[in-house]
Amino acid sequence: WFECPHCGKPSPIFGSGGGERLANEVKLPLLGQIPLYQRVLEGGDQGAPIVLSDPASSAGRALLAVKDAVEREVGALVGR
Repeated sequence: WFECPHCGKPSPIFGSGGGERLANEVKLPLLGQIPLYQRVLEGGDQGAPIVLSDPASSAGRALLAVKDAVEREVGALVGR
């Protein structure tokens, strides 16, 4: 979804649920969903990742949640 920079409201410009449907179809976990957020692009261009410059933003929280999910999945695989 696109997150309005003025009001923060999400707009599912590409529809919704596709990532979850694909994850179910290929029998893999959905690790997360990251909003389209202008400050992610700007921070990347400036060398200031959103997870460092604004970790409390919706995109920062979403990216950190994906990191946590990846760590859990890798941990589960390594622990087998």
